[in-house]
Amino acid sequence: IHMCVGNQLARAELRLAFQTLTRRLTGFRTTRGSDSLHWMDNYTAYGPDRMLMTFEVQG
Repeated sequence: IHMCVGNQLARAELRLAFQTLTRRLTGFRTTRGSDSLHWMDNYTAYGPDRMLMTFEVQG
């Protein structure tokens, strides 16, 4: 996550998106154990680059 003028808006949008997803999807789990999470490797931004997950759809 980098620091810019819109970072608070981006965080709020992500929070809403994850709340919506977690209401609709269950059974979240990583697909490759500890290899599922990859971190960014640079100095201008930090945080996960990608996380490999699987889930089930409520329906």
